[in-house]
Amino acid sequence: MDEIDSLEGATLVRVLSQLRTGFEYRPSAFPASVALCGLRDVRHYKVAAGGSPELSGGPSPFNVIVESLRLGDFTLDEIHDLYSQHTAETDRVFTDEAVEQVHRLTTGQPWLVNALAAEIVDRMKVPVTEPVSVEHVNAARERIIQARPSHLDSLVRRLQEPAVRRVLEPVLASTDEPADLTCSDDRSYARDLGLVAETPDGGLRIANPIYDEVIARALAEIVVRDRGRFQHRGTSSAPTAVSTCRTC
Repeated sequence: MDEIDSLEGATLVRVLSQLRTGFEYRPSAFPASVALCGLRDVRHYKVAAGGSPELSGGPSPFNVIVESLRLGDFTLDEIHDLYSQHTAETDRVFTDEAVEQVHRLTTGQPWLVNALAAEIVDRMKVPVTEPVSVEHVNAARERIIQARPSHLDSLVRRLQEPAVRRVLEPVLASTDEPADLTCSDDRSYARDLGLVAETPDGGLRIANPIYDEVIARALAEIVVRDRGRFQHRGTSSAPTAVSTCRTC
């Protein structure tokens, strides 16, 4: 079941409760195994469901999980192998420098790796006879950021969630996070969303340069929007309004 966590609240609880009920009837009258695919780890569905799985009226739908798997990022060699498959089929060549730039911009995030290639091939329509270069990759990066397709837009919406903000704010401000259980859960949640990655010293960073740029632009839009709303409320002194917003 792909994008299961696009459901929220009571709807998500009802779907999960049906899976929990069907669990008792395996394998004769219900699938023996069901894979739930989404941005969140299953343990975080409680948040999306409103934090109260007991609303289902029966056994908790969250206690029949066998295993949680996370699709890892591609390595540089894996990106090269992936693009080589396209080359074998179409004779389109990706230069080594272009592949390295894709890895640098995405750190191997699977959706981004495929999105950059699709942007170059399908939308920019770089001729097959022209090797794909670093310049093509950089142009595709900007086009994707500007277009903000559903994948990136979904991540941007996560910025409004308190758990995500508690993690991202100290990361963006380059300050230490508070060491408590809530923060630990928040870190795990933001990591499962793919927004952040761990640094060698145990800290956090934005997962890749493309996400970093998208988040920075999204936050800038919020500041501009809030500034405009503040000024629209009728302050008599424009400099005071600007100063106040910068403080915020």
